[in-house]
Amino acid sequence: MTITLDISFPSTTPWNPGHRKHGQLPIFESGRAVQGTVVVSPKNLRTPISGIIINLNVTYPEQQFISNVDQCYRFRFLVPNSITGPVSNKYGQDMPSSLNINFSPASHRAAILSSKGTCSIDYRIRAQFLAEGRCVVDTSRPFTLLASQERQPPVCIEDFPGEYKLSALKTLRNPLLRPTGRLHVYSHEPYPLEFSPEKEGAATSVRLRLRYESLKNGDTKRKPPPRLHGIFRSNLKASTFISIEPQRRSPAMCDASAFPFTFETRKSYPSQLRRLCFPRWTPLEMGTETIWETEAELIFKCHNTSYLTPSFSSMLVSRRYSLKLYMVISGHGHAALKLELPIQVGYTGRRFLPSEEIIYTSGPAEDMPPAYSS
Repeated sequence: MTITLDISFPSTTPWNPGHRKHGQLPIFESGRAVQGTVVVSPKNLRTPISGIIINLNVTYPEQQFISNVDQCYRFRFLVPNSITGPVSNKYGQDMPSSLNINFSPASHRAAILSSKGTCSIDYRIRAQFLAEGRCVVDTSRPFTLLASQERQPPVCIEDFPGEYKLSALKTLRNPLLRPTGRLHVYSHEPYPLEFSPEKEGAATSVRLRLRYESLKNGDTKRKPPPRLHGIFRSNLKASTFISIEPQRRSPAMCDASAFPFTFETRKSYPSQLRRLCFPRWTPLEMGTETIWETEAELIFKCHNTSYLTPSFSSMLVSRRYSLKLYMVISGHGHAALKLELPIQVGYTGRRFLPSEEIIYTSGPAEDMPPAYSS
């Protein structure tokens, strides 16, 4: 007698692009409802057997299996946003997103300078078949979890010194390298990149402001400068910090090496090249000086073949993103500048079940820390 279990998901479940072709995992978002089916397949069953199906939050009534016909059991539950129980006191309360990344050390400790490792945050849906109080067979199905959270406040730049650059100052020069004016470019954290299974990719806009001060004497300072234009190259960069020991705050790049047993890895995504024109100047009176100001909006689009891991922070692992901008401004001389802006990446899922249909439980959580391998 053989009994096998299988877990399947409906066709409405979101998948990574190319899942069915490449065998990638289904995507679930924390705080959203999940539904699927557990299939029990009795093979060569000669005598009746009584059993119970358990899947995470649901236990079905005991019943007999007396034939070789597959039995199907639907399940539904809410993927939690947070961890409960004693383990949350050790490793934080927020559910981290799925992650699989190789890293090298950023630690000052010579003992691990030559070490390398892999950080994996994996999630699975598990189902069991119990007969007479013992587990006859169980199975699990891996999936990708994208941790959801409300839109977060802007990043506090002071917490990460030297990591971001919101403004830059350069002197514009003519073809003979003579200075024509000072150009101040500044911006702020753009709106998050928000992904969804109902659309391809994500986009955000970056507001760029320019202030120009002429270096010429006389009335020319009160005349608006020529229209400026620029070529902009932008790319997204991810920074991931892995700590073997729980940390009370997310380390900055400049001090990651001072944190005991903390590793850092960076990844850059393909860059985009765009032209941008700054159409109209507005005068700003600064004492006896006249400063001219203009602004324009740069659109940044992200069309990754797979969803990005959302920004998150926990006591062991955290990930944050920045948007790097390289620009060459022309029109009244030339100047090359660069900015690096903080940006958050989020995931806006789709609610599969009405909230009143979701089954909630308050069972004890297992006190088991995340697993790390190296």
